[in-house]
This record gives sequence, structure tokens and C-alpha cells, in this order.
Amino acid sequence: MHEKTVTHSFTQAILTNLPSLGLSLPAELQAELDRYDQATRVPLELQDRIWQTALEQSGDASIGLRLSQHFLPGNLDIVGFLLLSSETLEETLETLIAYYPLVGEGGEFTFVQGDGRATLLYAPLYEAARAQRVEAALATLVHLGRWMTGDRFQPDRVAFSHGPQAPAEVYRQFLGTEVSFDQVADAVQFDAAQLQLPLNQSNAALYRRMKVLADHQLSELEQDSLLAEVSDWIRAQPRWGRDRIAEQLQMSGRHLNRKLADEGTTFKLLSDQVKFAEARTLLTSGQLSLAEIAEHLGFGDDSAFSKAFRRWAGCSPSQYAAQQR
Repeated sequence: MHEKTVTHSFTQAILTNLPSLGLSLPAELQAELDRYDQATRVPLELQDRIWQTALEQSGDASIGLRLSQHFLPGNLDIVGFLLLSSETLEETLETLIAYYPLVGEGGEFTFVQGDGRATLLYAPLYEAARAQRVEAALATLVHLGRWMTGDRFQPDRVAFSHGPQAPAEVYRQFLGTEVSFDQVADAVQFDAAQLQLPLNQSNAALYRRMKVLADHQLSELEQDSLLAEVSDWIRAQPRWGRDRIAEQLQMSGRHLNRKLADEGTTFKLLSDQVKFAEARTLLTSGQLSLAEIAEHLGFGDDSAFSKAFRRWAGCSPSQYAAQQR
């Protein structure tokens, strides 16, 4: 229920390179993106529409591969610097797994190895232009892996869960390795011995500095996500208590309490804040009766709601509604 977001710079990288394909973003979408500055994360839903628009404008199902050749480490913000300054390819992958949410919450990476093989798996969490974005993500990682190791990284295979979007020669041009389709997962596979490949720009001191910043950003993102998710569940299920909502978040009620305490709040306080905000909106609109608002917010009756509202606002719901007219 938490609104997923992506970094502004990666979204901007897509737009910057659209003209190279003879494309441009419609004015209304550009205006919507312009509302977000470089330091503000962009809703994944907006990036969904940007990708879908680019796909429809181009009529080219291989647009993800074509855009991927333009993406640079700097487009990944602080994560890009961490990847570049890692010591080995293995540390790069460990860093990607740990910090990919900072780039975007549109997909999840996992890494497995065994029998001398290593596999980086990608699970997209979007549907708009799905095949094109998966191809862009994996092609970008293949390009970066080669670039960071001076072309010593050579994947054995790139696997896609979707069918081919372009002729085989297009995939050979952009990926330079065997490609298979209609697989059980989207993945890059390679010899595990390549995990020890050194990176050209390895810098332990820079990595340590960037990691401190990345840890802070990741903590903030996780905290924002938790508060948003709990608030969303309170809005959706106002009668549910702490333990029921904690269960939806796959944690115990006591663990949720501790995490909320780290944010300087409690479940009761957050619940009151969410319901107070909802109550003010509904009272101002004037479209529901007090009894209907009470039911909407999970109160047993309008008397219980009025008592809670007076505690929150210092006046009755009716007095508040009259003040807004």
C-alpha cells in the first residue's frame, strides 16, 4: 500500500536520452515531473507512464535495450558511486543487493551461486512496459559490469521471462551474449570465478564514505515506507488494532511498536493522527453525516467519534464543520 518511488536522476536519464531515439515527453508529463526537484524521489507510477508513453511513441519494442546503452553509474545516484568504488565484482553485487531500493522500488534483486555458477535475479514489481524495462535493467547491469572491469566481465547468458521483443541480432548487438526467453525468471548468469574480478576504479576510502551516506538514506527510506504503510493500513482498515496491522507487515505487534518508537511515535499516536486528518477532510466536505464519518473511521458510534474528535481538536465535530463554512 506504500507508494513506491524511484530516484529523480534515473528518471531524468530516461528523458535526457529520449531525443536520441527521436522521442520527446508530452508537455503534461514533463510538467508533472518538473514538480519534483533533484533531491525528491519520483512516484513509480509517474515513471510507469513515462515508459508506457515512450513505448507507444516509438512503436519500438526494443526501446529498453536502446536506452540502456546511454545509462551511466551517475544516473544511479549514490548507489552508482558505491558500485564504482567497490573492490571486486562480488562486492559490487553485494552492494547492489543491499542498496537497490535507493535507485528505485520498482523491482527486487537477489543473488545466488552454486556449482561454479553465479546468477543475479531480477523481479519487477511493475506492469507498464514490463518487458522493455526488464531488458533495460539487465542490459544496463551487463554494460556496467563490463565497463567497471575493463571488459573482463563476460556473462554466459541473459534470461528473460518474456518472449523476444526484437530480432535475435538486436539482442546480440546490445547484450553480446546468449539470450533465452520465456524462462522462469529474469536473470544474468556467469561463471562464479568472475566474482573476484577487480574493478578499475576501486577506492576503499570513497566506498566507506559513500556507504555511510547510503546507510543513512536507506534508513530514511525504510522509515518513510513504514510510516506510510502503517498509515495506509489504518485508513483502509480503521477497526484493526496494532497486532492485526503488524501481521500484514510480517512482524509482531511488539516489533512494530519498537520500529515506530524509533521514529518518535506510537501506534496509538499515529492512528489518532491519521483518523484526525481523515475526519477533518470529511467534515469539511460536508458529504457525510457524523454517524457515517464515525463508521468510516472505525468508531462504534457517533458519540465515541465526537469524544475522540473533541480530544484531538478541542471542539466538537459540528463546531469544527461550522468553522470551515
